[in-house]
Amino acid sequence: MRGMKKWLPFKSLNNQYEILNDYIQEKNKVAMPELSDDKQEEINERLTNLKTGDMVRVTYFFDGFILTKNLCFQKIDSIKRKIHFKSFSLDLQKMLDIE
Repeated sequence: MRGMKKWLPFKSLNNQYEILNDYIQEKNKVAMPELSDDKQEEINERLTNLKTGDMVRVTYFFDGFILTKNLCFQKIDSIKRKIHFKSFSLDLQKMLDIE
């Protein structure tokens, strides 16, 4: 009869898979890259040429990861140093590239 029982994997800790996934996420994090002066000037030039409603591809740093999104530009808040999109706002210091 022993061969008829279904084998269940050994699970020693509650939530062990969540803990392992969190550990893997932490290992995949990177430090925020520093932009060269040329790259900063290029981003600044692109930002000054944007108009409300323009679709842009933004690459930015968030919580240890480099992410890219396609967004609809709304406005730039130079006092708070943020760029606002239709569904998202981003700190200008976190921006790595805009196309």
